[in-house]
Amino acid sequence: IYKVKDKDIHLEIMEQRKNDGEYLDYEKVKFPIRIRHFKNGDRFIPLGMKEKVKLKDFFINLKIPYRNRRNLLIFEDNEGDIIYIENIRISEKVKFDQNTKKFLKIKIILN
Repeated sequence: IYKVKDKDIHLEIMEQRKNDGEYLDYEKVKFPIRIRHFKNGDRFIPLGMKEKVKLKDFFINLKIPYRNRRNLLIFEDNEGDIIYIENIRISEKVKFDQNTKKFLKIKIILN
């Protein structure tokens, strides 16, 4: 369990997926993971897309207010790629598929 301000972050390696958090393909994640906040110029490949998009444009399309964007946690892998945006979307880069053997579960709980 990691604590960031008023949030507890639970990371767990699992062999089966449930419906209680976000699941990434453990084998595709380049560790260590860094947790940070939004920065100008951030880009990532949202699940279901092929190209990187500006995070700012992604937030605007989802109608996420500016004040909320700064509080969202961004999970970044060791290569500097964004792999998960808190409670919004995982990256295409780490999505699981029929070949996934281990899952990385991410669950964020507000205190």
